[in-house]
Amino acid sequence: MTPSISNESIEHLKESVNIVDVISRSVDLKRAGANFKGLCPFHNEKTPSFVVSESKQFFTCFGCGARGDVIEFEKRYYNLGFSEAVEKLADEYGVTLEKKQGYEDKKRARYYEINKMAARYFYGNFTRGKNDGYDYMKNRGISDKTLKKFGIGYAPKGWTNLYDYLKKQGVSDQEMADLGLITMNGSKKYDRFRNRVMFPIINTSGKVIGFGGRAIAEGDSPKYLNSPESIVFKKKNNLYSLNFARQAAAKDGFIILVEGYMDVISLFQSGVENAVASLGTALTENQAKMLHRYTGDVVLSYDADAAGRKAAMRGMDILRDEDCRVRVLHVTDGKDPDEYVKKYGKDAFLELVGGAKTFAEYKLDSARQGFDLSKDDDKVRYIRKAAAVLASLDPVEQDLYSARISEELGVSRDSIMKEVQKEGARSARETAREPSAERAEEADDLTMREAYLIRIVSLDPEYIDKILENKSMLTSGLAKRVLNRAYTQNKKTGKIDLDEIIDGLTEADQKELIQTLQSVVIDEKQVEAVYKDLVDNWKIEELSGKEKEILTSLSLADDSLSGEKVKEFQKELIDVQMEIRKLRNRTAR
Repeated sequence: MTPSISNESIEHLKESVNIVDVISRSVDLKRAGANFKGLCPFHNEKTPSFVVSESKQFFTCFGCGARGDVIEFEKRYYNLGFSEAVEKLADEYGVTLEKKQGYEDKKRARYYEINKMAARYFYGNFTRGKNDGYDYMKNRGISDKTLKKFGIGYAPKGWTNLYDYLKKQGVSDQEMADLGLITMNGSKKYDRFRNRVMFPIINTSGKVIGFGGRAIAEGDSPKYLNSPESIVFKKKNNLYSLNFARQAAAKDGFIILVEGYMDVISLFQSGVENAVASLGTALTENQAKMLHRYTGDVVLSYDADAAGRKAAMRGMDILRDEDCRVRVLHVTDGKDPDEYVKKYGKDAFLELVGGAKTFAEYKLDSARQGFDLSKDDDKVRYIRKAAAVLASLDPVEQDLYSARISEELGVSRDSIMKEVQKEGARSARETAREPSAERAEEADDLTMREAYLIRIVSLDPEYIDKILENKSMLTSGLAKRVLNRAYTQNKKTGKIDLDEIIDGLTEADQKELIQTLQSVVIDEKQVEAVYKDLVDNWKIEELSGKEKEILTSLSLADDSLSGEKVKEFQKELIDVQMEIRKLRNRTAR
């Protein structure tokens, strides 16, 4: 868990940084009365409608509606998370941020530093003198510029090269073992990576979190060896080259998800810079959430074999659940993206991307596999499989694709839609999806609202579903961990045992949870009333923040700006204020 940045530090940062200076680095601003105006960087326009107020330290676009403070601008413009935007600004403007540094945080910082030492060691081996790793990558057609960009390294032959180097730098055996840089077998210690090309894995904050090693000698197994999971490396939470691809995704509008390091590197070298790879695992929910943070459009480019098709099917569902538009591309001629782009070039590959199949097209094609549609029995079986696909689509997609199937098979659309309705009803009965334990932008401290919610579910487990439907109420990682465990426990046993959940937490989490819960007392007869008040007050807070933003935006409007957008803001303000009044009247009763 990363240390949280204090609210005081965030406010100090905003006071120390001038929004006009920050935005001027990316947007050509010209003074317009008391404010500044320019072309919006978030949508295409010919007449400036992007207004920045120096006095209010706020920006608004009267064309697309984007608005916010300097941190919001950095998030949008560079596709960053909140903490990343704060840290980026603080670094650039020399502002010190106060963070809560516990033992785990100091340990994590130390392990990042050790990984950086290892990456420099591997890179030094790769760039100084003749070595098998460099020869291998040059034979694969990778240029020196690209090799440097990705920090490619080489782990030499021999059993203790890295171990001896890190030992001289003061790194302990246990630290090396924890990071998977060495293997310990009794008193014997030896390097995990030997005679391999090394791919440093770097997170979106620019920290080296692990390594992938590609065997050079024929017959060495496994061909690819990754760092094991550690305090700084969780495969399910990271993607190779996302630190580079997120910038290109903002420009290109989509990200390409491929299978391997070499696919990413070859595509990047050809000019396709918006590619990432999963780290030896199937796509996870957490990875899908990360992708959606940077773009809502993902193209899967997996191998066309049975394993690749299976991975694509699973990945499509996960991305679709995260509201991504997902398409699937299988490279022709049985080649992977690495081979294809080297042989045919960037334009040919992007042409394949343009022809990638949509979610529905790919699912229906897969459902068709193995059926002879000239036979009535196979038609019936295919329609039943296709109905399961159609049931997962929105009404417009259902209408479009059911009409195509009807025309192709000579079966009435009504009959197909009846199968779809039956499948939808069955699916609704069976679906009970557990919420993800993904922890994104989280504070460390448990709030009193969260403490009350935890107490409520301990008194009445039925509230767990309601609370997790409104997960935005939860801001701390601790609350999310506790309530996700409560959900799982209730699903398995039909009850929630708070003591058992507490026993499964770390000592620090236990202490914080117990101390905070001590001040929470709820009459069992008042659970419903307390829950409604908590939700209403949360909604009031959210709406009040929105009201303040709209009022600030309206204060920046002048006669030269779009009257339609101003009217939209005014209507939005009225709706927000009416909802706030309604909620306040309800909570006052």
